[in-house]
Amino acid sequence: MYKLNQSGRSMIEMLGVLSVVGVLSVGGLTVVNNAQQKKNEGQLISDTAQLAMISKKLACQYDAAYTTYTKYLNRSEAIPTNLTYNSTSDQIEGVMDSITKITGNDKYFAVSVEGLDDSSCINMATTDWGKRYSNGCLGVSIGATDLHTCMLSGNCSGTASAITSSDANYPMSAATAATHCANNNNTVKIWFKACR
Repeated sequence: MYKLNQSGRSMIEMLGVLSVVGVLSVGGLTVVNNAQQKKNEGQLISDTAQLAMISKKLACQYDAAYTTYTKYLNRSEAIPTNLTYNSTSDQIEGVMDSITKITGNDKYFAVSVEGLDDSSCINMATTDWGKRYSNGCLGVSIGATDLHTCMLSGNCSGTASAITSSDANYPMSAATAATHCANNNNTVKIWFKACR
């Protein structure tokens, strides 16, 4: 009798190899997704800062006939090319399906970013956007409430979802931001002093 010499892998060995490959693939996808999320959040913060800077420069020439800063930016052709202006809803659309609106008057303007997931909401709220006397930043709030009175006064101490740039605890802590972002209030407003 001749002994049959077989080479190759058994079914169990192949299943083991496939399971290892599967685990590595899932881990790799998670890393890639996390990296993409961080990249998008960085782009969102950069776009928001750029819109705020442009709005600040144009605030001296703002005419109330435009009714919103967003319309004014669009008519001035000042919206960055990687963002899209939607004239129907008077909003600027950007990365991560974010919606940005800029509203205000001759005293202040607010850059409002809506449609954020919890992580993006926390990152936006905890970013240091500047100070009142450096770039005119009045502070940050989470939620849709109009807080321009407390922002202009520099005292929002009775409002847990807002912090002024003159507060010793500015920028907002991650714990405070997480509490308010988790309540489906995923709109972050960054408030600025207008030119006048």
